[in-house]
Amino acid sequence: MSLIKLPQRPLFGFLSDPFGRSACVLELERDHIRITRTGQIVAMPLLSMRGAPSLRKGILGSAVSISLGGRDDVVLKGAGHREVQEFSTQVIAAWTRFNLAALETEAARLDRILAEVLSLEAPTRYPAACQMASLLDDARDLDASLAR
Repeated sequence: MSLIKLPQRPLFGFLSDPFGRSACVLELERDHIRITRTGQIVAMPLLSMRGAPSLRKGILGSAVSISLGGRDDVVLKGAGHREVQEFSTQVIAAWTRFNLAALETEAARLDRILAEVLSLEAPTRYPAACQMASLLDDARDLDASLAR
């Protein structure tokens, strides 16, 4: 995948964010989003995204916001609406591919946990409840390793 870049328009960017708190440029490259703020570049893996980007159309251009869970959201204000839509579509597609690949690598583990849960419906030994602690630990580990 080639680099996909979303810059803010200089005048609209300044008017919509005069103190420069939002990003100036967002770039999508493979499984990272590079965030450029005034003099600072940070690479954020797609794994840290907590949802699809949200878009807002305003008088001074459009804004895109990417949720990072516990950290502050990444926001770019003052960009062209069509460019924001295209960038958001590409980010969603890359994020989906990334999450599907993560699920694919954990497929055997997920299948094993599912089979153990289904086996609890008709247990072959007594007490079946003693199997729950290890099963719950495996499920929590799997949940923590996959994107939300």
